[in-house]
Amino acid sequence: MTDFSLRPTLTAVAAVALVAALAAGPAEAGKRDPAKIPPDVLQMEDVLAKAKRDRPGRVVEVDLDRRGKRYIYQVEVIDADGAEWELEYDARSGELVRSERDDD
Repeated sequence: MTDFSLRPTLTAVAAVALVAALAAGPAEAGKRDPAKIPPDVLQMEDVLAKAKRDRPGRVVEVDLDRRGKRYIYQVEVIDADGAEWELEYDARSGELVRSERDDD
């Protein structure tokens, strides 16, 4: 039996990433060029699985940022209580480097 529960989330995440890249203009879009991402960067699906274990809830946004030579996945999650969390993962090791509740 196939589990399609992540398919809508992944589709929404891909759409958000595409819109953000297009809105940012040519310079930012080039930074997100998959051909320029090192092969040792983890797949988004692997990081999403870690995020769901670390902070159960609904993933609403995922972004891959480059900070110098380091790549960081930023994952925004809304938990069962409606609180928004921002998790940051080292994109190569998968290590959770920051977890912060957004109190806006």
